[in-house]
Amino acid sequence: MNLKIKSNALLATLVLVAATTQAFAEEKLSEKAGYQAEKTGNAIKEGYRNAKDEWCETVDGKIKCLPKKVMHKTETASEQIGTEAKKVKNKVD
Repeated sequence: MNLKIKSNALLATLVLVAATTQAFAEEKLSEKAGYQAEKTGNAIKEGYRNAKDEWCETVDGKIKCLPKKVMHKTETASEQIGTEAKKVKNKVD
């Protein structure tokens, strides 16, 4: 009888540990998916900004479009830094 209680307690502990481990694994997977989605979004925005810059240079000339181009490069760099910072934070958590 004592052996049956111990084996049930052991089984319950194993189930609890397995469920907890699975929950953490899913959270990490969702964090990775979120990181990839954000990275994809950043790439799309960067492509759009580059296209706008090229169009502006074609229509208005390089000198007139330089401030916009610098602003777009700064926005892109800022978004990439933010994305990488979130990735590092998720690794630490």
